[in-house]
Amino acid sequence: MEPDHRRLVLTALGVELEIDPFAGGRIAALRVDGLDLVVTVAEDPLRWGIYPMVPWAGRLGEGRLPFRGTIHQLPLTMPPHAIHGTAWDSPWHLVERSEAEATLAIELGLPLPFGGRAIERITLGPDGLQATLELHASERPMPATLGWHPWFARRLARGADVELEFEAGAMLRKGADGLPTGERVAPPPGPWDDAFVELHGPPVVRWPNAIELAV
Repeated sequence: MEPDHRRLVLTALGVELEIDPFAGGRIAALRVDGLDLVVTVAEDPLRWGIYPMVPWAGRLGEGRLPFRGTIHQLPLTMPPHAIHGTAWDSPWHLVERSEAEATLAIELGLPLPFGGRAIERITLGPDGLQATLELHASERPMPATLGWHPWFARRLARGADVELEFEAGAMLRKGADGLPTGERVAPPPGPWDDAFVELHGPPVVRWPNAIELAV
């Protein structure tokens, strides 16, 4: 099946969402009451929309993935590391869709030798967005972590600059290479590009005098 170069548009009351199957199966736009909540364009494909991270999320040090006695070397997509999987800049295939729901899939392959298939389902409602991401191994075991990477807009067409509200019990300290050392520390004041654990509630992205979004 050939990938679809056209964007998919899902709609619900007052909400519009665009999915770009060819650009990594990402949510390319999310509009609520006419406000674009995510970054809709950037030269770097790692820095816009909301894209699925599969078969791993985060950074692999020096692009090296050890698994069952073998070290697999991956392209350094954020030198000196490999970041966020192999599917964020690959075309996904449309499996099915309706006015407010779409299912996409991608067959995984090199540079990892494990194969497998990822499935993304996105459902849009008037009061929320529900998304699921699955990874199905093929004929052999494989290591995996999954997630999405959102790029929220700093400023909307109205309201003040974005604010982030969340509380975590600890942050993972980073070493000089930008990777967690395993040590847990008290979160310092932001801004951050870090990993947190022991969240005390859902994070909230708020644009004062405009809208807020709870994750």
